[in-house]
Amino acid sequence: MSHFKKVEQFAEPFDPGMEQPSAEERLKAAVDFSLLIEQSLLAHFEDITVGGDTTGDPDAETYSFEIFASERRARGEEYLKVTISESPGRQTLKVQEQKMGEGQGDRAIYTLKAGADQVIRSFGPEKLAPHSGVEETMKALDTIVENFKLRVAMGYDNQPIGPEEIQKLRAILL
Repeated sequence: MSHFKKVEQFAEPFDPGMEQPSAEERLKAAVDFSLLIEQSLLAHFEDITVGGDTTGDPDAETYSFEIFASERRARGEEYLKVTISESPGRQTLKVQEQKMGEGQGDRAIYTLKAGADQVIRSFGPEKLAPHSGVEETMKALDTIVENFKLRVAMGYDNQPIGPEEIQKLRAILL
C-alpha cells in the first residue's frame, strides 16, 4: 500500500492571517516530530541510503529513502524523496516530490533545533534556473535569497507548525 501524497496535500501554504499554534501545540509538535524521525528511520531501515548531507553541517548524519505512488517504477513515475539529517544542533526532515528521470518538484522542509520548543516548516528558496554566466547566476541567487526573506517576513514561509501536520506526515512516512 502506498502512502504517497503530493506535498500540497499535507503542507498547506501559510496564511499570514492564520492563527499560530499555541505554545502547548508547538511543544507537542516538537516532541511528536522527534519521535517521528526515529520511527521513520526504523520503519524504512532496509531502504535507507546513508550520506549525501545537503545541510552544510559537517556533523550531520543524513539518511534518505523514497516513497513511490505505485509499485511500478517507470520514467515519469511520481515519488517522494525523504531526507533526514541529524546533528547535535538540529533534526531536519525534507520531503520532496520527484519524478523518475525528470527531477525535483515541490518540497517541504521541517526543522527542530536543539533546545527549541517548535518545529519550523519552510518550502525553502525557489529553484535556481540555469544561467549562462557567473554574474547572471549571482544576480539570480541574490533575487532568490531576497524573495525568500520577504516571504518569511510576510509570514508566508518558515513558520511553526502544530501537531496536526506532524500527524499528516506520520500517515505518509509510516
